Amino acid sequence: MRTMMVAAVALSTLMPLGAGAQTAPVAPPAAAPAAPVAAAAPSAVTTAAAASAAKAKPVLPANCFRLPLSDVAFGTEGATRYAREKLDEYAQVEVKKRKWAAKPLIKSNETVSCDVYLNLGPLGTEYRCLVTATFCQK
Repeated sequence: MRTMMVAAVALSTLMPLGAGAQTAPVAPPAAAPAAPVAAAAPSAVTTAAAASAAKAKPVLPANCFRLPLSDVAFGTEGATRYAREKLDEYAQVEVKKRKWAAKPLIKSNETVSCDVYLNLGPLGTEYRCLVTATFCQK
């Protein structure tokens, strides 16, 4: 009797949880034979997917860079204004860091998004605004 109990304990420690009465390994299902692949031109689906992937991340010229900067202030107008000012300063620092010639920068493709950072009730609401822009040299 005792040997049966030891055997049952030994088996329970070796079987993974949830295995139940199944003790034999289960073979994975056989894979379906692959259909022959035609060497024809890409389908409309693959070209549409490639076009959407190209739209997702635009390629910038060598003398351009895209910078994001966020700032927190009372009101969306103040937070946006401060973030834009800091972004322009940050762009000048980035030009010096990259050791580019001192040419004027052209700012384009600016996006602004704001969300509530801290709601102080009757005292006002602080917003965090993210300004992202592309800077290019002439």
